[in-house]
Amino acid sequence: MFNSHFLVVLTYHYIRNFCGLNKGIHPVSLTDFECQLNLLLEKFNKLEPEELNDFLRKETSLKKNSFLLTFDDGLKDHYENVLNILNRYKIKGIFFISTSPIFENKMPVVHKIHFLRSILNLKKFISILTFALPSEWKNYKLSDKQVLNAEKTYPFDTLQDKKTKYFLNFILPSEVIDSTTSKMLKILKYNEKELCNELFLTKEQIVEIHNDGHIIGLHGNTHETLSKFNKKKLKQDLQSCQNYLNSILGFEPSILSYPYGRKEAIPFKHLDVLDSLRIKDSFTLFTGINDLNTDRKLLKRYTPNQLFTKFNNDFKVDFT
Repeated sequence: MFNSHFLVVLTYHYIRNFCGLNKGIHPVSLTDFECQLNLLLEKFNKLEPEELNDFLRKETSLKKNSFLLTFDDGLKDHYENVLNILNRYKIKGIFFISTSPIFENKMPVVHKIHFLRSILNLKKFISILTFALPSEWKNYKLSDKQVLNAEKTYPFDTLQDKKTKYFLNFILPSEVIDSTTSKMLKILKYNEKELCNELFLTKEQIVEIHNDGHIIGLHGNTHETLSKFNKKKLKQDLQSCQNYLNSILGFEPSILSYPYGRKEAIPFKHLDVLDSLRIKDSFTLFTGINDLNTDRKLLKRYTPNQLFTKFNNDFKVDFT
């Protein structure tokens, strides 16, 4: 067992009551979100921002086993559906923002994929994807090792979904999947700028979230997998995100959530870039709890599926 109390961190993305006719967006409903908050409040202490700062600086242990909520991507869901609930429960969270949809009207690849999957069944999605891909990628097949990695990365999806997601997120070069998904949107007659305005926070909403006492963090400018970048491009991407948030908030956020967050997505070779940008703490999607011994560049988080499966089993889990 650990000598100190521990911190359980959850990561949320879409929180809404409707996700389209097809799989692609897997939201937590508002009712489920509120039920989860009540379960967390029964089991743990809610962490205040000042307690988080002391804990991350290793200045003090937690008084009780605690929980922290994080919200990735800068989605409008977080303002329209989450903020009032958090304020009603007096819970403060961290909102990690990807900035290119806000000041460049450029939709991150992952969200183009989510949107396309929400309006297309998997068979139709693969058909249009194959048509839009450059010729050299049309017949690519995952290796056995890549299929295994896909199964580990996306445990809650069907095998075909796992393979498709892994191919898009980890195999295709960034510029290829970006141009291909934009081409798919055009084929289906959707406007990328209008989708950005519909799906992502405005700068005014980010300021309001900050003014309500929540923490604003970095999630990359483009939401691309940071491990794909060389050192120069990694710094450019994170600095663009940091500079834009500084321009609207008046300070540089110093806390990061790695886009995608799995082992393959962490830029292990270039973590010194974080130090050069004064980024002190970074959250992964590595499953587990955090205590005073946790590496602050590799903080762990649970998804709701992972954590509340444990709750459904009477939460008989030894966090060691």
